[in-house]
Amino acid sequence: MLVCSVFDDPFLIQRALDLGACGYVAKNKGKNDLLAALNAAAQGDVYVSGGHDSKWGGLSGTYTRLTKREIDVLQLIK
Repeated sequence: MLVCSVFDDPFLIQRALDLGACGYVAKNKGKNDLLAALNAAAQGDVYVSGGHDSKWGGLSGTYTRLTKREIDVLQLIK
């Protein structure tokens, strides 16, 4: 599932990703952004549109999704 929205709230973006979305594309971005998101999703990666990703320290682009086991390990480290 790829989410396309006008909302730029990092909480909503993170919630969509937590629920299994493989990406978030801002509606005000061009077709190249949408194509990048579709390509990332096809490869099993996560894509977040630029300009709506402040939670990730200003980074945008493609992110590799962690496995459930990797998330479990990271939570134990906290």
